[in-house]
Amino acid sequence: MRLRTYRKNADFAYIASWLKEERIHALWCAELFSYPLKQSEFEQYFEENEGDARYVLTEDDGKPVGFCAYAVNEQDNSGFAKFIVIDNSVRGKGYGSRMLSLLLKHAFEITNVERVGLRVFRQNHAAINCYRKAGFSEIVEIPDTSGFHGEVWEKYTMIANAHAADTVE
Repeated sequence: MRLRTYRKNADFAYIASWLKEERIHALWCAELFSYPLKQSEFEQYFEENEGDARYVLTEDDGKPVGFCAYAVNEQDNSGFAKFIVIDNSVRGKGYGSRMLSLLLKHAFEITNVERVGLRVFRQNHAAINCYRKAGFSEIVEIPDTSGFHGEVWEKYTMIANAHAADTVE
């Protein structure tokens, strides 16, 4: 597996196909994007947030199986991962933690940040377990909540520190 730069003409269709369920879509983007995902809206978001790098996890044959975005905050020397999603057909097989391990390696070795954060809904147990396996730990519950069809979802911030990255694989 490898992490490579997102290619909008080749990769968007894969990402959209992984977000076919409205609940999965809402857990993924906290309703920042409408459902179903539209390429114009997706691309516009990243044009407006030009500091966000987009990456795709691929199998050795080049087939995309995961996506995430990453941004660096130079003021506090930290990174932030977001919009993390894995192909439905390979969920639960370690692809998500592998993608995040590769992203953390990039973050700590190339962008030289001290820590990388992400946000996750407390109800997204599979994602939390994946993030822990990749080296993230829960830091704090965020008072902001989101809703989905009458449910209330609370958010966590999780952090991976550079000094701990060497012990995770």
